[in-house]
Amino acid sequence: MTDNRMALLERAEKGGDVEFLRERVREVVHELMEAEVSQYCGAERHERSEQRQQQRNGYRTRRWDTRVGSMGRWPFLWRDATYVKVREHGRMVSRACVIAVGVNTEGRREVLGLSVGPNESHGFWKPFLRELLGRGLAGVERVISDAHQGRKRAVGQVLAASWQRCRVHFMRDILSYVAKRHQGMVAAMVRTVFAREEQHQAREQLRCQFPEIAEAMDEAEDEVLAHMACPAAVWSKISSTNPLERVNKEIKRREPRGGHLPQ
Repeated sequence: MTDNRMALLERAEKGGDVEFLRERVREVVHELMEAEVSQYCGAERHERSEQRQQQRNGYRTRRWDTRVGSMGRWPFLWRDATYVKVREHGRMVSRACVIAVGVNTEGRREVLGLSVGPNESHGFWKPFLRELLGRGLAGVERVISDAHQGRKRAVGQVLAASWQRCRVHFMRDILSYVAKRHQGMVAAMVRTVFAREEQHQAREQLRCQFPEIAEAMDEAEDEVLAHMACPAAVWSKISSTNPLERVNKEIKRREPRGGHLPQ
């Protein structure tokens, strides 16, 4: 029996069906627990019965680690990268340190993965995300990152989740279109548009003075404002990759001053 179970897990991992297997485990376990609770209470959920001996007292979501990975869920996933110097084959090179941070259904933030590679290409991000899935990442509803095409493409291929373009990175991209003396004014106008306060007037002013910025904003609006589909209480947390900044700083802080990280 054990050999058959291990063979099933190996086939699922090779075939990329680990998430399917986890969903089946969740369903079976849920049915078993429901049956056990109903027997203990002497009645089914919402059933009126003279045989009822106990009452259900609600539930809370918790993570459960199993042989097929964690049964917890991380609705929000932030991805970013910072570059560090490492010594490789006797020479100093710059390498991308990619990071994934998630928030689970209990509101707890966790570093889910970290890896070092030559760059942030799609060829690096895709296996990185697949590894997270294989280790138990599940329930991702929204991924927050900058507009790096490698990251965006990998999300579409590996995770069945919507994508939020980081507003902070987008603002930096927008401001690169204008001279430094105009950046303060443009930043204020862009924030007004995104705050949806008197945005029509701000849009028209941008189109007249900075048409290239207005065009870029029109193209990116759905991606940058995707967080508005979620409850307003979490907008400030999921509209940018700022929750990753502390992690990036900690990595940089451990990089020897004027030196490099070991190979």
